[in-house]
Amino acid sequence: MERGCFIGIDQGSSATKAVVVGTDGSVLYQAKRELSPPFREGVRVEQDPEEILRSVRDVLNDTATWARDHAV
Repeated sequence: MERGCFIGIDQGSSATKAVVVGTDGSVLYQAKRELSPPFREGVRVEQDPEEILRSVRDVLNDTATWARDHAV
């Protein structure tokens, strides 16, 4: 039986999420990193691009480690 998986990323304004999905469509693992609130000085909204990049790297590392450790 061939094994494999897909990793999907959802990068939003409040969190970055990743999910490991098996070839049969089942959700195998999820990781999430909260982001700092984007609101600055009243109504101004500003995201830190370095924080976003770190959060994407973190959830990818978590999911890839899980997939490797579980041989999917």
